[in-house]
Amino acid sequence: MAYYEGKKVRKKVKGNYDKVIANAAKKYSLDPSLIRAVIRVESDFDRYAVSKMGARGLMQLMPDTARTLRVRNSFDPEENIYGGTKYLRSLYTLFEGDLKLTLAAYNAGPTLVKKIKRIPRIPETVNYVRQVLYHYRKYKGKRGFSDNSIKVRDLRMADAR
Repeated sequence: MAYYEGKKVRKKVKGNYDKVIANAAKKYSLDPSLIRAVIRVESDFDRYAVSKMGARGLMQLMPDTARTLRVRNSFDPEENIYGGTKYLRSLYTLFEGDLKLTLAAYNAGPTLVKKIKRIPRIPETVNYVRQVLYHYRKYKGKRGFSDNSIKVRDLRMADAR
């Protein structure tokens, strides 16, 4: 344990998960750079990360989502990466290959994104999509990527009921 301002805090535990990422990417037909980017933004490669909302592990799976995906231990890197990649793939299929909507749904939940058919105007979600896309392009080795690739039209909210 480490200490911060006199309080015990858990040290961040990072690891190299390239082999597991490659295998999960192959199994679920996703780009390993995308999975790596999601992990980077979700947990910064800390297998023991826990969010304020209770999401756990490398790909920050919520307990109910983990159960649905049959992930018994969200802190196990292999289970978490396979479960998170399976979930990411299901969203990618649901949103017919629209990567921005897929990422927005991974962050904000598929129900809202499906309902409004665009990235929700939630600052955390907008920033999340931008960050994942930035790291995705970076991991793929593409230069000149603009952090502002999400246009205002992507952020329009659904009409009021």
